[in-house]
Amino acid sequence: MLSNERLLIQSTNNTQVLFPSATCMHHEFIYQVIQHPQKIAVELDEQSLTYTELLYYVQQLSLVLLNKYNVKSGDIICQCVERIYPSFLFRSLAFYQLLWLMVPIVLLSSQDPSPRLQMLVKETQSHLVLVHSSTRILFEIDIVTLNIDTIINNERNSTSIHLTQMSNVPITSENILFVIFTSGSIGIPKAVQLRHRNFTQFLRSFVYADIFKKTDTIIQMARCSFDNHLFSLVGTLTIGVTLIMLRPEGHMDLDYLAGVLNEKQITAMHTVPSLWNSLFNFLNTTNRKSSVQWLRTVCSGGEVLNNKLVNLLRSQVRSECRIRNHYGPAELTINCINHLIDLNKNQTDIPIGQPFPNYQFLILDMFLQTGEIVQCLLILISITTCVVIKWDENHLIAYIQSDSINVEQLRHHCQSNLPSHMIPSIFIIREKLPLSPNGKVDRKRLPPPDLSLLTLSSSSSSTTGLENRSNLPQNQLQKQIHDIWCEILRYIGQQISITANFFSIGGHSLLFIELYHRYKQLYDFDNRVLSIALFLQQPTILQHSQLLQSITINQMRSVHWHTLHINQGIASFAQERIFLDEQMRFSNKIAIYNELTALKIIQGSISINRLLAAIEYILNKHKILRTVISFNNDNGILEQHIDNRRRIFQLVPNQTFKNENELQDILYQTIINPSLFDISTGRVFHCEVLRQEIISNNNNNDNNRFITDSDILLIAFHHAATDRSAYQLFLNDLCFAYNTNIKWTGDEDLLQYIDYSVHERLIDMTPSREF
Repeated sequence: MLSNERLLIQSTNNTQVLFPSATCMHHEFIYQVIQHPQKIAVELDEQSLTYTELLYYVQQLSLVLLNKYNVKSGDIICQCVERIYPSFLFRSLAFYQLLWLMVPIVLLSSQDPSPRLQMLVKETQSHLVLVHSSTRILFEIDIVTLNIDTIINNERNSTSIHLTQMSNVPITSENILFVIFTSGSIGIPKAVQLRHRNFTQFLRSFVYADIFKKTDTIIQMARCSFDNHLFSLVGTLTIGVTLIMLRPEGHMDLDYLAGVLNEKQITAMHTVPSLWNSLFNFLNTTNRKSSVQWLRTVCSGGEVLNNKLVNLLRSQVRSECRIRNHYGPAELTINCINHLIDLNKNQTDIPIGQPFPNYQFLILDMFLQTGEIVQCLLILISITTCVVIKWDENHLIAYIQSDSINVEQLRHHCQSNLPSHMIPSIFIIREKLPLSPNGKVDRKRLPPPDLSLLTLSSSSSSTTGLENRSNLPQNQLQKQIHDIWCEILRYIGQQISITANFFSIGGHSLLFIELYHRYKQLYDFDNRVLSIALFLQQPTILQHSQLLQSITINQMRSVHWHTLHINQGIASFAQERIFLDEQMRFSNKIAIYNELTALKIIQGSISINRLLAAIEYILNKHKILRTVISFNNDNGILEQHIDNRRRIFQLVPNQTFKNENELQDILYQTIINPSLFDISTGRVFHCEVLRQEIISNNNNNDNNRFITDSDILLIAFHHAATDRSAYQLFLNDLCFAYNTNIKWTGDEDLLQYIDYSVHERLIDMTPSREF
């Protein structure tokens, strides 16, 4: 090594930064609970938990393990659960209860074959495996399992938490936090143990580099058995952010993912370049660039990041957004190097960057890691040697030396023991593989694979698959699906067996995302009806045709509602109930349907003029906020009609408060005020500013122009116009209109609530009544 090269390495590795002494992860989490007790900690679609709620359930569930299952510090616990409605958030709590009990954690993927899961559990000598009803069957009877759902159901009503008992569990920062398995470069996957100290210092490096901060909303993207999943699930909540989780395989459903990014206003996201590429190409072709308008941090890692992708990212994110390239093996606690890309400069190559504070790096040779596949194949006693190589980026080719095995047996064995992405596309069997002079397999003399065999193979046949005519498409639906596969897999003009596994004929996850998106476009179904996870679990043309056929058979085809261009119509069922409650069931001296939200200004100021313009935009866009509900005495029908008169919205005159007690009294009086709204005149929206009385020399004219620190923006709706589930939509539109100062230009094709009121009466309500 030259002297200048040695000096460069020394200067690059000069990363010393003094951090506070390492603590335990549960201490960091409790600190965030104290700081932000009512902040949303984690969300999954409509489910959510605050930091306080999360802590409560963690303590409750931890005591169950401590007292009933004799879990003690140092025991290793595995977890294998799925994202299944409605209790996935509670299942994910199991991870935190183990964190609280200070036991090492191993996260297992329910998508892995059962034999592989058995091997991982036994290698770690786990005390027990946390499961739920659908993952219990993956484990043999001799493995101790605990159904998380039973804990939740049995303990949910319990209120007694003995915190002193939990305080007696010994723990230091040197204790093992979790165990992650590497990819098995030399055979069986290697278990890597990471300590509390490693993880807390890694997180402090992340915060120090301003990659994530507690005001962020972060989306969880990684598979649960990957190290980055641990950072998303545990690390983010010890920083104080809000974590957004996805449905099963939600990261592969680009339409759903784009909706979550926009609705939840995701500010930070970390995933692999290939998924970034698929997502941003999808946003570009569907004209949904606004989905990533909130991003301030884009992190890419796990694969090579090229300049073409950087330009694609740059073309759609805001100019303030920072794009980072990350690198780091699991053994070094997730990431250890990062590079902040200068978007003002054109770069031909993207470096992996500089080490994080207190990290150092060395340059070593790298090679393709196929050892676990080889080890799996060598279990078969009829195989004397084998080699697995990667071919043209999309295929794994296995060369087998054996005189008594066939392709069908090999494929079945791999499907039973390996994840789908590790199953070779082609098996080439020879009695003798060519050897080099030193006695090793000579890879240069191995015969090239015949990729045309891929279109003729199936999961239940030999390489002559189409000799059986039943493997050809049998109906129009299967022919359509077959043509889509040929287009996506670049097999134009060739035949694919209807029983061929998508991943065994050159397919991979990114192509599968494209396939699923094509299905949604062509067959017009909702992702809640047929999720991408169902197609992944059944990856053949035959199985996909059965899934898509079920849309028609089960009458689940999505009905596209459209605007009716009406300004007057019958009230909805919900409006009828609310109207009758107010008129007959409850006293008119107190309000029961006032929906109130108070927003405190904690930093900066809000222009009142721009706020009024933004509200004007929303009132024009959402006609329900200016809809009159009245009883027609002539026909005895409750009706609604839209008030299209031009009216200037004005804020209610300011009220003031001196302290928290006065503020709470104002809020209480507002929420019970029966005169706040009048649905008979269309007055269903209310907005005012509550000013805190502060002795100041500031010009009072500012009070007429700005809403400033410590002021409260009070927003209220009548329940006949909206409900809590629509609040996020209102807030998104308000922020968008305020930030862009956009004016409403009219969209006559926008579906309105009055349209829904008509459409809902055409729905078959029989299943609802049966429910």
